[in-house]
Amino acid sequence: MTSPGIGSIALWALVRDHLIQNGPLNDDRCVMMLTMKGYGELDLILREALPVVDDRSATAIVAVKSRASR
Repeated sequence: MTSPGIGSIALWALVRDHLIQNGPLNDDRCVMMLTMKGYGELDLILREALPVVDDRSATAIVAVKSRASR
């Protein structure tokens, strides 16, 4: 198993942990794809990495961006 920028040990760990699986064949190569568990883990990581924004600050951010684009 190979991928640009990702070592084979890391890829095998993703397969072993059921985060990726075989996807469609593309010529002579099998494209790997996220499993439902993989999507869930990725979503969890992204939610923890992004700052929490409440409705008031989201509105303020949109207003500032709208003024800047004029």
